Amino acid sequence: MVRTMDTSQVLSLEEHLSKAAALDEQEINNIRVLATQLADSPVLPVLGAGASYDCGMRLATQIGGDLYADYLADNSFAPHAAGLSPNLGEVADAIFAHAGQPAVVRAVGLHDPKLWPGTDDVSEHLCVYRVLARLAREDIMEEAITFNYDCGHEAGLKAEGFLRSPRTESGMQWRDHASVIADAAAHAELVRPGAFRLFKAHGSAERYRELATADEALAADTIVIRRLQLASWRNDMWMRNAFRDRARNHVLLLIGFSGQDPVIYAEIESVLQDVYNSAPADGMPRVVVIDHEPDTSTFRTLVKLGLGGQDAPPGAVTQIRTSGATTTAVALVLLTEVLALRLSRYGADIPDGIEPRLAALTLSAPVMLRWSYLLRKPVDNQYVQRINLQQVAEHGYVPLTLDLQTTARALQTRAALRAGLGLTESETTREVLENHGFVVGIGCAFLPVALDHDELVSAWRSGGPIDHIRRTLGHPAHLDCILVSDGPNGRRGVNIETGKETDVP
Repeated sequence: MVRTMDTSQVLSLEEHLSKAAALDEQEINNIRVLATQLADSPVLPVLGAGASYDCGMRLATQIGGDLYADYLADNSFAPHAAGLSPNLGEVADAIFAHAGQPAVVRAVGLHDPKLWPGTDDVSEHLCVYRVLARLAREDIMEEAITFNYDCGHEAGLKAEGFLRSPRTESGMQWRDHASVIADAAAHAELVRPGAFRLFKAHGSAERYRELATADEALAADTIVIRRLQLASWRNDMWMRNAFRDRARNHVLLLIGFSGQDPVIYAEIESVLQDVYNSAPADGMPRVVVIDHEPDTSTFRTLVKLGLGGQDAPPGAVTQIRTSGATTTAVALVLLTEVLALRLSRYGADIPDGIEPRLAALTLSAPVMLRWSYLLRKPVDNQYVQRINLQQVAEHGYVPLTLDLQTTARALQTRAALRAGLGLTESETTREVLENHGFVVGIGCAFLPVALDHDELVSAWRSGGPIDHIRRTLGHPAHLDCILVSDGPNGRRGVNIETGKETDVP
């Protein structure tokens, strides 16, 4: 049987953070430069099998080897095709010749949720898809295109608080819904305004199983897997048109993308030639590769196409290597540097070292902003956003760039609080994780929430939000937990259980 998953590939958040912190200075500097390059450009992630590696999905070459062995061992396919190699597309063609497309899809196991888990069945873990979900909520990107069948991306969106229910209304301040477009029928549906759109160019295991309950042959036709399918767009003009449109006016961020798909390669070449026929190259890279081995001849050609046939200008970054860490670790650093770039304009207290930056911007700041947003009395256009955030509880990511001044304020108060507690060493990622984002000292756990004291106290009013928040958001259970306000009268604290004011250093 085809083996699609290897759970040893799934690392903990702590492991990814450790690998991110251990990246060499040159690679971190490259990522920092890339963050600056992407700051004012529309970005489109184009995701290949390597993007799902950290979710435990084996690569297509490995799955192809298993399928090849199964094919040769199955006498119902005799006589077996001569000269066949253990290539996923080739073996799929051979199976198709004997038994049709439904047999191909079943042979790969897409009918089996144990082999290809659905969104709700993907194990809880941090992966590159969760980092991309945060970047989407920070308004760095509004769409992505993937060539993977697995549901790791959908699970990542869900884990960061994106909803897919058609029965809930969208918030107005940030994207909190996602639409998955995996076939022509889904592409024809009306997409919720402001939703993040995930295009699945080769189909989806989850969507296939949904359609197969009514018509397995029709469902199987949504899966692009055979070599002959990969050699052309078939009748999938919806996907071709969508890809061409986005490739024309976005920086393409190729993540875990082998560059071996001839159709996509040719499409990128064709689109970029059209672009540079209309306007001269300006030195801005339009293709950036984030990959285990980004310096291949294929990738070099794609990057040069993205530069209008020119060489990259000095200092420009066109490739990021992930082999020294994980794709998720590299994405965490990219997220951190994007946030640092934006927040630095507002005087935020941002550490210089990469681990303290990760601790501040990917761990503690999201916790502080989540508490702050839920505690603050909402204005008229925030009620739906707030309800959606409460529904997803700790999975709800409040964008740090929603209110840059509030985020900067929370970080500054945190730094001052740590100094007042005598914590002079830089905060570590392990420390933040162990304490649920709170700062621990003098027998208490403190959390700055960037609110004036009157705002904080009002959360304990009759019917106020604190009862719900302390039940659903994590905090150190063995300590008195104090929410910290700041304002003209300095830092003041309120105990989350009693509502009583507490001294704050």
